[in-house]
Amino acid sequence: MSRYQIERWRTSGDLPRPARRGLGRGRGVASEEPDESTLNLAIALAKGSRRGSRRVGNHAIERLGMGHPVDEHDVRRALKAALDDLARRTHADLGDTDEGWQARHSIAERAAPDLQVISWQELIDAFDGQDAPASPSPDQRRAAAQGFLHALSHGDEALADDVIEIFGLLGMTDAQREELRRVQRDAELRGEDPLGSIAEAVSLKTLRRTAATADIETISRAVQAITIIAAYQTIVLLVGALDLAGSRPDPGPLNRFDSKMIRTLQADPMWPIASTVMLSPRPRPRVRQLVTLSLGVLAAGALPLWEAYRDRLLQLVGNDHDDELH
Repeated sequence: MSRYQIERWRTSGDLPRPARRGLGRGRGVASEEPDESTLNLAIALAKGSRRGSRRVGNHAIERLGMGHPVDEHDVRRALKAALDDLARRTHADLGDTDEGWQARHSIAERAAPDLQVISWQELIDAFDGQDAPASPSPDQRRAAAQGFLHALSHGDEALADDVIEIFGLLGMTDAQREELRRVQRDAELRGEDPLGSIAEAVSLKTLRRTAATADIETISRAVQAITIIAAYQTIVLLVGALDLAGSRPDPGPLNRFDSKMIRTLQADPMWPIASTVMLSPRPRPRVRQLVTLSLGVLAAGALPLWEAYRDRLLQLVGNDHDDELH
């Protein structure tokens, strides 16, 4: 790795910048040595890099999603590096401590005003002329942010009401959330905690265990399913939305991506959750999304559902996905 490469990865957000500390008045500052997760991330980036290239597919996880052969050791190291980076950003490894709770509370306060879940359904609603749903209140955003961070860090620390507000960001109505509260209260009276189980399933502890114990073939299947779904939904929605608006030019070979195809997707039982799969154009967040989504699918035991949705999507678009993805 050259110093130029390292700085380029820092600038693009792929690699965190070093922490700095003051040396005292008039003595300047010094950089801390990189921790193990940063070193592992740099190694994974170096293994996947090509001179002068910044295209999608440089990272081991992205190459896995595209069906390219990737060494198992590189995959597991990349998974660990991405999860360690997420833990660092959310202070998740501080666990169920006063320090950890306060750190996550502070992050939630800062993140709450801008917290939202973006969905392809919002684009469809806009072209259909539907009014945008009411924005969650500041208290609801704050509760959802706290619920997410506490669930990620220490599943059983998340409060049921906070977890319910996360569903509000995903489009669940006030009436539906109130019904969910009733179901949760009844379950608690029976000694059960369904929302606690959900929080535990998305915790970093569960994601790390899944990354370490799932066989490489299963991990590859999950990453490929999410990659293909994200790619084809983007094509269908961006091209087909022009047809919804009634003003698209003739797109030639892409003519099959039309409003009818979008309506078929909307009718799919997986659409409410699948419509939120939108990968970032930025390298580092994109890899982090691929890792957390794929491991989350495996942790929930939902891989067959997502693969079935992927197959329906591929049948709908009617093309050989291998040719188009590569």
